[in-house]
Amino acid sequence: MPQINLNSELAQKIADRTMEILDYNINIRDHKGKIIASGEKDRIGDISEMAAKGIEKNKVLKVTPAEAEGKKGMEPGVQVPISFNNNIIGAVDIT
Repeated sequence: MPQINLNSELAQKIADRTMEILDYNINIRDHKGKIIASGEKDRIGDISEMAAKGIEKNKVLKVTPAEAEGKKGMEPGVQVPISFNNNIIGAVDIT
């Protein structure tokens, strides 16, 4: 089955709407761990090796301030994989 990719325009709409509900910053990452949508526009394009590994392994990541310190592209929060047709296509970060 071909890889399904998240569209950054749709991802930004999802991030914006989710932030209205949760009142936290939301990042949406593609299947490689790169942020493609965010409430913090300057973070778009950031990539994290830790996030990419969580996506690859289909694991929820909980990142503490100590774990995020000094790691490029990571902030404290939680990352939840996004699954479509039994394929992991990215993740939602709540920071």
